Amino acid sequence: MLTLSLVHWLIISNAIMLVALAVIVLRMQAQQKQNLNKMKAAISEIQQAQTSMTQSTLGMGRRIQQINENQQQAEQRVLLPHADEAMLTQAARLVQLGASASELVESCGVPRAEAELLVSLRSNAHVRH
Repeated sequence: MLTLSLVHWLIISNAIMLVALAVIVLRMQAQQKQNLNKMKAAISEIQQAQTSMTQSTLGMGRRIQQINENQQQAEQRVLLPHADEAMLTQAARLVQLGASASELVESCGVPRAEAELLVSLRSNAHVRH
């Protein structure tokens, strides 16, 4: 019968432990690789979500800017007639006081054609009376 010495048993037990450790290390590496792949997939999903949110935010920013521009244009359209009206009222007063077309252009900023029209209308009104 074969009898093994203590040294042989130690060598065999060490070999079995090394094989067991190798199996454990290989399993841990496989688990780490699996975890790494899961993390990469999660990172990819997060990056896609971030890209989508960034694009959405940029789109909303553009839309808000467009709405602000439209609002400013609408406000200008509402304010301009009042400004034009006030300018023409002032010009009409000056014409009644005898101002010339050139004076209206300089003092009120009335366009030359409108200034000449106001002066002409005032002159025609004096001729009729």
